[in-house]
Amino acid sequence: FALTKFRDGAWMVIILTPLLVWAFFRVHHHYKSVATGLSLEGEQRVIGPRPIHTIVLIDNLHASSIRAINFALSLGNPWTAVHISIDPDRTADLQRKWAQRMGDVPLVVLPSPYRSLTQPLQAYIQQLRVEYPLAYIHLILGSLTTASYWQQVLHRNSTIVFRIALRQIEGIAITSVPYQLYETSRLEEQPATATKGLPDGNSTAP
Repeated sequence: FALTKFRDGAWMVIILTPLLVWAFFRVHHHYKSVATGLSLEGEQRVIGPRPIHTIVLIDNLHASSIRAINFALSLGNPWTAVHISIDPDRTADLQRKWAQRMGDVPLVVLPSPYRSLTQPLQAYIQQLRVEYPLAYIHLILGSLTTASYWQQVLHRNSTIVFRIALRQIEGIAITSVPYQLYETSRLEEQPATATKGLPDGNSTAP
C-alpha cells in the first residue's frame, strides 16, 4: 500500500505516524520527569521561613514606580532599588529626581554598556545568590495596564522579558505591580513611614 499509494498520499501516513508516536512518548517522558522532580519521597525538606531580599526595579521615577515602591514597603521587608543604566543622560536625570524625592534611600545603578536589560540584572541576582544561598530573591516590577490590547502593545512590556530571562535562577520570585492608566478613581498613594522596610532603616517613604 505504501509503495502503490505513495504518490497519492500514503507518504503522509508513513511520515506522520512515527512523528506522532515519537511526540507522544516525549510528552509522556516529560510528565514522568516532572512527577519525579516534584516527588517528596526520600526527601528531607525543611519547612520554615527563610530570609528574603527584595529588589524593586526602577526604570524611571513616576506614579507606577512609586506604587511598586509602596508595595515593597507594605511587605515589611528590607528592599533595594535597582536601575539598569542603558542611557547615561537618563540615568543622571533619574538620580537627580531620586535624590529629591527619596532622600537618603540608596539607588543601585547597574551599568549596561551593551544596552541589555537582562544581563546586568542576571549578574546582580546571581551574586546575591552566592552571598545568600538560602535566601529568596523577590523582584518587584512596576507595569502599565491600558484600557485596550492595542494600546498595551504600544508600551514596552518588559515584565515578560525579565520572567523569561530569570526563569532558570533558583529561589527567585517575580511580582508585577500593575498601574491602571484607565481608572478614573486611582488608588491613593499616601506617604507611609515604615522604617524597617527601608535599606538604611531610618528613611521615610515617598
